[in-house]
Amino acid sequence: NQILTAYAKCCPNGWHTGQNDGYFFENLAYHLRESGRKAELYTLLTQSPDWMDAKFIACQGDAAYVADLQLAINDFADPLNANQLITLIKLHTARQVVNRRISIYNNDDLITLVCLNREAEALNYARLRHNDKERFYGLIVIYKALNKRQTYTPEILKEAWKITESMDKLFKVEALWHLLLSMQKINSEIDFKKIFSELNKEFYKVVQSLFENKRHQSDGYSLVKQKESEIFLNVFIKIGILYDYAFDNNNRKKVNFFENFIEALIEYNDLDFEIYLSTLATALANTAQVAEALRVSKLIQQNWLKIKTLSQLSKIAIKKGLQPVANLLITEAQKIVPSLDGSFRSEQALVELVSATAISGDIQQAEEFLLMIENAKLHSEALMELSITFSLFQNFSKSEEFIQKIEDKQIRRNALSALAVKLAQSGHQVKATLLLREIRQEALSLEDNFYLPSALSGLTKLLAQSNFLDEAQKVIEFIKDDPEQQGYAFNSLVNSLIQTGDLKQAEKIARQISDKYCFCQTLKDLTIALYNQGKNKHAIMLINEALEAAKLVKNEPYRL
Repeated sequence: NQILTAYAKCCPNGWHTGQNDGYFFENLAYHLRESGRKAELYTLLTQSPDWMDAKFIACQGDAAYVADLQLAINDFADPLNANQLITLIKLHTARQVVNRRISIYNNDDLITLVCLNREAEALNYARLRHNDKERFYGLIVIYKALNKRQTYTPEILKEAWKITESMDKLFKVEALWHLLLSMQKINSEIDFKKIFSELNKEFYKVVQSLFENKRHQSDGYSLVKQKESEIFLNVFIKIGILYDYAFDNNNRKKVNFFENFIEALIEYNDLDFEIYLSTLATALANTAQVAEALRVSKLIQQNWLKIKTLSQLSKIAIKKGLQPVANLLITEAQKIVPSLDGSFRSEQALVELVSATAISGDIQQAEEFLLMIENAKLHSEALMELSITFSLFQNFSKSEEFIQKIEDKQIRRNALSALAVKLAQSGHQVKATLLLREIRQEALSLEDNFYLPSALSGLTKLLAQSNFLDEAQKVIEFIKDDPEQQGYAFNSLVNSLIQTGDLKQAEKIARQISDKYCFCQTLKDLTIALYNQGKNKHAIMLINEALEAAKLVKNEPYRL
C-alpha cells in the first residue's frame, strides 16, 4: 500500500499517467492484487483503454498486459456467483481484444518492426500468437531480419526449436526444415546434426504413418487423408532438396531423390502429379539447380499450371541475376495465355504472370494481363503484386496508387504491410512507422466490418462455453451481415448444447447456419454426438446431408 500511495501522487489523472521508470507499469497489477485492491485491478484491466495503451508503450508490447490478465483470471475458481462470472467474462473479453491486436501484425509487419529497431516489440507479438506454428514462424522471420542486419541471435533459434517439441507430425517436420535452412550460412551454436537427425526421425515416422493409412483404406482416400498426403508430398520435396544441398560435397548424404519422389507419386497416384512437379521445379530453382528445374517444368502439360510454374521460375531467375533466362521463361508463359479457359485456376496463374511480367520490367503488359482477371479477390491479389513490384523499384507513390485500387480489405492490409517493409528497409523510417500505425488503427477500429464480427464471434464462444446460452444467441444477432463469422458463432453454441445433451435444440440451431463450410462442420459435430448415443440412422442422415452441402463450397479450394 505504501508503494501504491507513493505512485498515486504521481498519477493525479489516473494510473495510466504514471511514470515509465522501469518498475511502475510492470508491477502495478501485482501490488494492487497483493494489497487487497482486486476490484480496482479488475476495473483497470477491463475498463481502461488508456491503461492498456500506456502499458503497451511502456512495456514494448502486450505481453506484460496479458500476464496481468492471467494474474487476475487465476483469482477465479468454481463455484462462481453471478457477479464473479461477469467479471471473469470481462477479463476474457479483454484477452480477446489483445488477441485481435496481436493478429493484426503479420510476418511482414514483424520484419518492419525489426527494421525500425523495435525488435523487442516484434518478439512480443510473435510470442503472444495463438498457436505454436504461428509463434515459430514469427520467430524465424524476426531471426532472419536481424541476421540481415548483421545481428546474430542464436537464442531466437533456440526458442523456435523449443516450440517444435509441441508440434505435431507434418507441421513439426516442416518447422525443423525451416530451422535448418535458417542455420545454413552461419556458425551456429545449435547442434545442426542433432536437428537434422531429429528431422529424419520425425519425417520417417510421418512416412510410415501415411503409407500404413493408405494400405488400410479400402475405399480410397478420405478428404482428410488426401490433405495429409498433399502436405506430405510438399514436405517430401523440401526434404529431398535439403539432402541435396544442405551439406558440402565432402559430407553430403547421397540419396537418389528423384527416384524416391517418383515412387511416392506412384504410391499416391490419386493426387495431381503435375502439381508436385511444379513444387519440385520451384524448389530446385531456389537451390540454384536451374537446369534441373527447367527439365522438370517441361513435364507439366496443364496450361494454367505451366504458366504458373514458368512465372515462378522467372521470378527466381531474376533474383539470381539470370535476366535472359527469366525473359525466355516469361515469353514462353505468355504464349500459352490464349489457351486458358477462364477458370479459377487459370486466373490464379494470371496473378503469377502479372507479378513475373511486372518484375521483369514490362509494366504495360502486366496491366493488360491484370484486365483479364475477373474474380474480385484474385484481381485484388494481382493489384497487390503490382504494388509490391513498384515498391521493389522504390517507386513508393506508384505502389500506394495500386494499393488504393484494392477492394478486398485483407489483401489491401497485406499490401500495406509489404509496402511498410520496403519503406523501412530503404531508410524511410518515418513513413514506415506512420504506415504501420495506419494499419493498426484501421484494424482496431470497431467500425471496421472485417474485425468486429470476428470479435463478436469470439465473445459468443466464451458465453456459450460459460453456459450463458441465451446471451450467446443474442450476440449472434449482431453478426448477421457476416455469414462466415456467424457460422463459427453458431457452431460454438451448438457444441455447448451438445455438451448439455440437448441434441434436438442443437440441430435446430445448426440449421440456421447459412455458411456451407460452418454448416458441414457443425453437422459433423452433431453426427459424432448422435453416434455416441447409438442414434446411427440419424447420424448417417446428417453426414450425408453434410457431404451434399460440401459440394456447394465453390472457389475456395482450402475450405472445400
